Order: sequence, then structure tokens, then C-alpha cells
Amino acid sequence: MLEKYVDKESLERYSRQILLREIGGSGQKKIINKKILVIGIGGLGCPSLNYLTSSGVGTIGFIDGDTVNLSNLNRQILFSEKNIGMLKAKVAKEKLNMINSNVNLISFPFMLNEENADKIISQFDLILDGTDNLEIRYLINKSCLKFKIPLISGSLARWEGQIMFLNYKNCSPCFECIYPRSINKKEIMNCQEGGVFAPLSGVIGTMMAVEALKYFVNIESDISRLHLYDAALSEFKSIKINKLDNCSICSSK
Repeated sequence: MLEKYVDKESLERYSRQILLREIGGSGQKKIINKKILVIGIGGLGCPSLNYLTSSGVGTIGFIDGDTVNLSNLNRQILFSEKNIGMLKAKVAKEKLNMINSNVNLISFPFMLNEENADKIISQFDLILDGTDNLEIRYLINKSCLKFKIPLISGSLARWEGQIMFLNYKNCSPCFECIYPRSINKKEIMNCQEGGVFAPLSGVIGTMMAVEALKYFVNIESDISRLHLYDAALSEFKSIKINKLDNCSICSSK
């Protein structure tokens, strides 16, 4: 009986998802009992949060100290014109609560930094990184590795998006294996500098939510590949990634 896994309201709300044999009632219960943190409520964080909330992840934290501005609105789907000047974290909590009031929403209306990263990240089962600051990405990677918390990292630039799932419980490569500190940081472009095709945010942000939900119901993902999507060419590519022997963060040497 599905009722032993989820209550009557949840059975109706998540019925289309529960019908999937890979999820079912037991899988939905796992989703409800999980805790996820989304770092950055931008082009990637907004669609991720929307689907994670509507899919019933039990506890969702989100951290961002920015306010909404006009240039956000073409891709950050949780916000509207009336939200300009307001804290993203505050607006997101209100909007997401209207989608699913059963989810425990934890708002962190400030930026992640060296002082608070470990304390915040250690509270969650999975981290989604949708930031566009390389130094913050290094900080997130370090904390996730320290506490063996899996990390889903996404990024956008112009017409291209990337996503990778780094499961630090299974000795996967870490973020610095792929983007070591020795790289020329001027070659790493963010949306503010190079622009971004707005719908691309939805594609990659939704893929991040997909990977998170798959992880929660024990559907395996390849933890050793970087997935790239070129929206201009409508092409997906997948690149094998390996641990760096001399990685300053995850190498045992």
C-alpha cells in the first residue's frame, strides 16, 4: 500500500511522479526526507528551486545576499518587476511557499563565505552550486569534500552550459581537479561579462534538479563526466574527467 510511504495529500500531489516504477511511494518518501542546499538564486538556482519544491524535497535551503534587479528578469523565473530591489532569498521563500507549503524552506539572505560555509553546508544531504564566482566555487568544493557531501555544479556562458555531479562519498574527482587554481581565471567567463542566452538557464538549472532527484531515489548518475550543452547547435557532449594526482584539495599525495 502506497499509504505506508506517503499520506493522502502527498499521494495526490506527487501522483504523476509516484507512478514511475523507479520512484514509487518509497522513492517519494526518500525525497520528502532529504535536505538540499541551493547556493545562488540566479539563472540556475531559480528553475532548480522551482522543481525541487514542486517535487517535494522535504527541506530546501537557499543562500544569496543579492537583490533583484531588472537585468535578472529575463532568466531568473522566480522574480517579477515588482520584486526589483528586494532580497532574492526573501522573494524566493514567498514564491516557493506558494508552490508547496509542505516543504521546509530555509532562507539564508546573505553570501556564503569562509566564516559560514562549513556551518551551513554541513547541515544538508546534497549541495547545488549555481554561483558565478570561481572563488566561491572553490570554497563550496572544499566544504563539500570535507563533509563528504555530494555536489552538483552548473555554469553558463553565452550559448553554452555545463553540469557535473561530484559524489564525494564515492571518491569522484573534485571541482579543482577540473578547474585547478593554476588556470588563467581571465579565461573563465560569467554571464555578466559575456552574456547568456536566457532559456539556457532553464535547461541547465532543470538538469541540476533532475540529477538531485535521481540521487535521492538511488538512480545512478555517471560521476566521472562533465556534460556540456550548446544551445546554438542544440548539441550535448559528455567529457570523461579524472582525479588529478596532484590536486591540492582531494589528492592523497
